[in-house]
Amino acid sequence: MTAGGGWSSGRRSTREIICDAGAGAAAGAIAATFVCPLDVIKRRLQVHGIPEVRHSGHKGSIIITSLQNILRTDGLKGMYRGLSPTLAALLPNWAVYFTTYGYLKGLLHSHVDSSGQLTFGATMIAASGAGAATAIATNPLWVVKTRLQTQGMRPEVVPYKGICSALRRIAYEEGVRGLYSGLLPSLIGISHVAIQFPTNEKIKSYLAKKNNTTTDKLSAGEVAIASAISKIVASIMTYPHEVVRSRLQEQGQVRNSETQCAGVIDCIKKVLHKEGLPGLYRGCATNLFRTTPSAVITPTSYEMIHRFLLRALPPDEKHSQAQPESDGHIKLQQENEGKGENSDTNLRYSQNPSNTRSPLFPLGGTESSFSTLEWVNFSSNQLSGPLPYGIWSLTAVRSLDLSDNSLEGEIPQGIESLYDLRAVNLRKNNFSGQLLEDLGGCLLLKSLDFSENSLSGGLPESMQKLSLCTFLSLRGNLFTQEVLDWIGDMGSLETLDLSANRFSGRIPNSIGDLQFLKELNLSTNQFAGGLPESLTNCINLLAIDVSQNLLTGTLPAWILKLGLQSVSLSSNKLSGS
Repeated sequence: MTAGGGWSSGRRSTREIICDAGAGAAAGAIAATFVCPLDVIKRRLQVHGIPEVRHSGHKGSIIITSLQNILRTDGLKGMYRGLSPTLAALLPNWAVYFTTYGYLKGLLHSHVDSSGQLTFGATMIAASGAGAATAIATNPLWVVKTRLQTQGMRPEVVPYKGICSALRRIAYEEGVRGLYSGLLPSLIGISHVAIQFPTNEKIKSYLAKKNNTTTDKLSAGEVAIASAISKIVASIMTYPHEVVRSRLQEQGQVRNSETQCAGVIDCIKKVLHKEGLPGLYRGCATNLFRTTPSAVITPTSYEMIHRFLLRALPPDEKHSQAQPESDGHIKLQQENEGKGENSDTNLRYSQNPSNTRSPLFPLGGTESSFSTLEWVNFSSNQLSGPLPYGIWSLTAVRSLDLSDNSLEGEIPQGIESLYDLRAVNLRKNNFSGQLLEDLGGCLLLKSLDFSENSLSGGLPESMQKLSLCTFLSLRGNLFTQEVLDWIGDMGSLETLDLSANRFSGRIPNSIGDLQFLKELNLSTNQFAGGLPESLTNCINLLAIDVSQNLLTGTLPAWILKLGLQSVSLSSNKLSGS
């Protein structure tokens, strides 16, 4: 699982943070509720060892025996002891984790492998840093959870009444040290996520390569398999630290106990002396038993909830670095005003016939200052020749505007290296060839304008990953083939302009999935069939233009009920009376 599905330079919109934290917390809460009984058993086995079997002759299953003991002493309520602090800890837990994880991945975005993915080591660093921040922020709540789950097994200890009661008593009786008991093994335990997350990414990459697809197109079953395997591997490798952490967190309830541990090393020595190596893996089988369903439930729930939130929450306009004007042009927000920039400067670069990658301006080499550029606006100049490949080395760029020039030739691949790109405007040039296959790698794109060029072929399927894009204009090109159903995956679109091309086939029903769509322009193409009734789902739609196509059938009555401000169906083959 990745935060927000992409990398940024640490600057994340409120919408992205809400989607990541909300989806993660909800998925974690679902999984925690499902496996809570097994979690209670695991904690008790870690702290108190194997339960005594009262019936002679048949040892039975440890899990079944533990369940029977809990039901006999605490009833059904005991099966869910500690669920409240678990759920209370999950929201800050995932909020801190995903925010920190996304931020660190953004800082490490230059450390990528040949496939454009973060290297194993970089992912380990990001996962470890996020795990450390999460452990420090939420340790008191996990202490409370452990105490509540195990307190019924110590009749001499006055039980806690709830989360607040436990927090107050621990703070009063044991101080800050009690609230952060077990923190050291928790920090050591970040090795768990440091192993789990990179392993998960590698397994998904393997499955994607095996199926000749990309990781974002893996099925729910394949994602679940990758998550389960990586979780099991990490759990087996790091489980001893959980035993030590649980015993240190729980022992604060007992006074003058000969078994109290002075610290991590002392706890390990006592466990090994009394129980041997199996003592460090006490409850591991139960943990693995609960790990598998949890590892399946959490990522699957996360993906579904995250997708829902992305569609339900409107795009964060304040955070967007580019907004479309009424004529479809991109209006760049000049947050860097007063920094001495001059967009009217006539910039030229030499065109070398033997080198199609001649630089627009000095890139690479000793000119390291260019790596900090965030806004580039060379629009309305006299730039000519091919677009240099080196333009994609400006990895910090968030807004790129080269519109209204005379640039020509094919656009070079490599745009996916601009991890933080929010807006790109190449309108009104002479670019030819196909649209960039790696365009879908710019997961943070909000505005995309390639209109008034000579681009041809079909739309790359990778564009379906651009779930944050609000503005897409490809008008005035030579695009052909059909517009596929995946267009509905671009769920944040507000403006979609594919006019003046050569698109054919039926207008896809999935356009009705674009709930935020306000303007739809498919005019001057070769679309056939009728208008999809799924457009009635676009409750924010204000303008439709499908003129000059090959649409047939009767004039749809429902189109007049959409509350449109503008509609054009002219020059088609529609009938009716």
